[in-house]
Amino acid sequence: MSRPFVPSALPPSRYLGGDEIVQLDDPAVLDLAGGLRRRAADDTAFARSAYEWVRDEIAHSYDARDPRVTLTASEVLRERVGLCYAKSHLLAAVLRICGIPTALCYQRLAHGDGHVLHG
Repeated sequence: MSRPFVPSALPPSRYLGGDEIVQLDDPAVLDLAGGLRRRAADDTAFARSAYEWVRDEIAHSYDARDPRVTLTASEVLRERVGLCYAKSHLLAAVLRICGIPTALCYQRLAHGDGHVLHG
């Protein structure tokens, strides 16, 4: 039996920072965030357009049969490909740059005799 998910009591500001993976200072990521933000009427429209942009413009490596493995927000944007967790790093960066608190969640899923990481 798995443990139930209990959300953290951390303040939203804890979900606005960047690091070497969720890069808030990369010029290309900043440009993407700014362009999407300028076209959005409000935070909800911005979050939706950011999600849809990453979903539609970044190929999922497995589905595209692309052997490249990207990880950081800038790599995903530059290569236009990534697995689910890599795509989530780009989305989190874009949203956080524009002040939308964004958490990340990773799951280790059983797959055959091994496992896969889902984000």
